[in-house]
Amino acid sequence: MRVLAIAPSGGAALVRLKEVLAGPIAAGEVEWLAPIEGQAAQLPWLFDRLGREPIPHVLHFVGHGGVKDGAPVLWLADKDGDERWLPVELLGQQLKAGFLSFFRLVVLEACEGARPSTFASAAELLARAGADAVVAHLWPVQADVARACSERLYSALVGASLTVGFEPRMQGEKFLEAGGEDAASIYRGVERQR
Repeated sequence: MRVLAIAPSGGAALVRLKEVLAGPIAAGEVEWLAPIEGQAAQLPWLFDRLGREPIPHVLHFVGHGGVKDGAPVLWLADKDGDERWLPVELLGQQLKAGFLSFFRLVVLEACEGARPSTFASAAELLARAGADAVVAHLWPVQADVARACSERLYSALVGASLTVGFEPRMQGEKFLEAGGEDAASIYRGVERQR
């Protein structure tokens, strides 16, 4: 299972995530792709990387999220130090082709990624774009809670002889059974022909 992390702030958030995945990485169950962090998390470089090989199975965003002008957004790095918010609908459009082939799961380790906006939450928009499942937080969370949630999620995903073509609905149910629903919501994509 290939995991690509996006962390506009880089640093500690990426270290925490990689620590969570250390066991599965060492066991060969997870391939840790070079993360997109700092200045590389700007447009158009972010979209350029998302369109190139290797395509991940899991996209894990670690950063800030919210709702601006009624639409879900994620914070990206900006070379001038200004705030730069990416509309999640635009991200979903960029990921659509990948959802049809490799992408299976999006993890939004961002405050309020599941909080509804005027029309939909960030998680719901990404599920509509074609993600099989999106795990997101409904409320602001502390780093230790987000880390515990990620640990439970990835334990469920890599446990029990996971293969690259994993069935996200089954794995999502394993996550819920492990208690993951306490801190996150899972949005499941619609059934589609493959």
